Amino acid sequence: MSAASSFSETTTTTNNEIELVQEHITVENHVFQSEIELLNENKLYNKDVFNLVYIALVIESAAIFLAWNLLNFLSPTYYFNFWFSSHYIPSDYATKFMDSLGMDACSPLFALSILCILPFINNYLVRLCGSLFVNIINLMILFVISWVRQPSHFEMNWFYNITFTVMLIMMGCNGVFQSSLLGIASDLPRKYTSAVVIGTNVGGMISSFLYIFTTSANPKTPKPTAEVYYGFASIYLIICLNILIFLWRSDFVRLHVKTANNIRNEKKLTVGYFLAELGKVFKDAWSELLGIFILFFMMYTIFPTLSIGIQPWPSPGIAHLKKYFIPIGTFLNFYTFATAGAIAACFIEIKPSNRIMRLALLGPCVLSLLLIPYFMYCNFIPNYPEVRKAKVLFKNEWFYFIANGFMGAFIGLFSGILLPLLPRCVEPAVSRLASQVGAATMITGLYFGAGMSAAFISALE
Repeated sequence: MSAASSFSETTTTTNNEIELVQEHITVENHVFQSEIELLNENKLYNKDVFNLVYIALVIESAAIFLAWNLLNFLSPTYYFNFWFSSHYIPSDYATKFMDSLGMDACSPLFALSILCILPFINNYLVRLCGSLFVNIINLMILFVISWVRQPSHFEMNWFYNITFTVMLIMMGCNGVFQSSLLGIASDLPRKYTSAVVIGTNVGGMISSFLYIFTTSANPKTPKPTAEVYYGFASIYLIICLNILIFLWRSDFVRLHVKTANNIRNEKKLTVGYFLAELGKVFKDAWSELLGIFILFFMMYTIFPTLSIGIQPWPSPGIAHLKKYFIPIGTFLNFYTFATAGAIAACFIEIKPSNRIMRLALLGPCVLSLLLIPYFMYCNFIPNYPEVRKAKVLFKNEWFYFIANGFMGAFIGLFSGILLPLLPRCVEPAVSRLASQVGAATMITGLYFGAGMSAAFISALE
């Protein structure tokens, strides 16, 4: 009886072990099957069908400075000569407004691009949609004013205050939008950050073509031009708002953002941890950040404040082309070559591990600062030509035209290399932070470039 009982217990134990093994195998099969399904799902979602996400990012990034470019185009004619002048005599408001287009206008852009680095609002859809929506409201306000009001000496005060306030809010929204868009693009493969760089320059080309169209239409007053500009920009931003919803619902974008968020959420976000990660970004990518700063400092010192004051040298047969010199020779020329340079940068990939090559990129960026004195000695015409003290060394307009195209191509090429490279020079957990620091560095360069531009113009006068 004892042997039989022992044999029975052994048999029962063996059966239980077999059942446990079978259950374990079943669970492993389910897990393996789930992993296979997840892998297949990721393969399905990890594909940008017809490059729709890439195209959407180009369209979205074209909206970053679209309204700002149009405001710059309108500033000499619609604001300076039409609204803030009486009987062709500029008022104090005209001078104040033109002066405000420099560092004053860039101040909210600079401040909010810095604040975007801090993790106040982690919902990037709120950042992007919110900044777009506010700018649509801003443009509609400017459109309605340009449509229903006529310039008058008695209305200059309120018109100046509203326009200046809208301009500041618009620039702040541009800073939030650009920083957030680059942050999202950093979660995607490299070419999508390049798409943002390309799209920014495409936006400049769109603005330039609109400028040429309104110039060739030759309206009797700048009022219809302002209506066309602000109406077009409002419609474009509304389209971008709808595309943004598609972009955010894209399985391709959601997969990459979710993967990046999982990496970022491995550690608890505290002030100390944030500062430590910020320090890592500067330590690992200081050369890229310095190159970006120099590049955009040089650009905004020259373009557009200094470059729009350069005129063709008086010569027979060129007078009838003078009105197209700024739209084509300055803006379209610059943005066309900048777009070409950004596209060319897509075919140049520098490995983050190649430290020597990364440092070598600083050399051309530093040398590009020589373009500043070059443009100063082109035929720059201050507000009062008779008070220019500096001699004009490069009188022929082709010296300016070629240099402006070269500057555009150079900025497009190197920004197209540095900005996509930046988030890949750091740990994956801080790649988005690196992109936002890059955006803030770029805006910092623009901000100080605007101040330096005013100083150089004063020196020429």
